[in-house]
Amino acid sequence: AASSLIGALHDLTEHESVVLTFGPSSRIAQQVAAGLSADLIITADDQWMEPLTTAGTVVDTRTLVDNQLVVVGTEGLHTARRIGIGAPGVPVGDYAREALHSLGLFEPIQANLVAVPSAAALVAQLQSGTLEAAIVYRSDAVRTPALAPQLTFDASRHRPIRYRIGITERGQHHPPTAALYDRLSSPS
Repeated sequence: AASSLIGALHDLTEHESVVLTFGPSSRIAQQVAAGLSADLIITADDQWMEPLTTAGTVVDTRTLVDNQLVVVGTEGLHTARRIGIGAPGVPVGDYAREALHSLGLFEPIQANLVAVPSAAALVAQLQSGTLEAAIVYRSDAVRTPALAPQLTFDASRHRPIRYRIGITERGQHHPPTAALYDRLSSPS
């Protein structure tokens, strides 16, 4: 699953017999495509789920949850010298670049952007003080009380942030996996 879901998935599966693996959506999708044994996959961007469904590795997908982008940190975007942004191919960074470009902010702050390999790494670097600001998911800011959002990007400034959950060919034949898939993708 996408690293931005670490806390939520630990909470939602604490009474389940599951092994959770987290990382950037791009890496998780590439590993599953290359044969990583997985029953369920959750990505933070539709673009990483699509090749898995096209190849037949993932046999069904559903929208799990939507998210928003926020700016957090001790400084604002115009005053921070080190602004964390997800690396290219990392959904939180791709969404952030889209939003910054649409607002005309990318060029003015580009020299201060620090590419970070995952949403979880952005939060960790903010907490350690190596970044003065970062563009993260609202869900990360909510789970980390010290990260009060300074600014929320309007959703019209980037593609919809939509987490997708998919069940693999292998997972659909395992009744406990199918039950977990249904539970995680239910409205509750």
